[in-house]
Amino acid sequence: MTPADLKFSMECYLAVRSTLGFVDRAAKTLLPDFVHFLNERRGAGPIRAELAVDWACSGKHGVSSSGQATRLTMARGFLAHLRASEPDTDVPEFGLIVGTRRCYVPR
Repeated sequence: MTPADLKFSMECYLAVRSTLGFVDRAAKTLLPDFVHFLNERRGAGPIRAELAVDWACSGKHGVSSSGQATRLTMARGFLAHLRASEPDTDVPEFGLIVGTRRCYVPR
């Protein structure tokens, strides 16, 4: 898959989600960064899950674990979409990066 093909697949993924009613403001910013990261670091072979984890953890200015988990979730969704046309694409497992959870404490 060429860099142009990967970018086109990302644009199609975002368009499908938008058509379905998802508001993906963060994804529209983060997924192009992810695609750029993939194009810089992967060879000619299929996309591996380790690259998605590396990208999720490489955020600027020290992204929190919750932010890393969010970034990985976005990458996971795109990679699952991509796997439909590129079956060798790895999709990272759930729970590789655990985000913080907020809990409600009644007063």
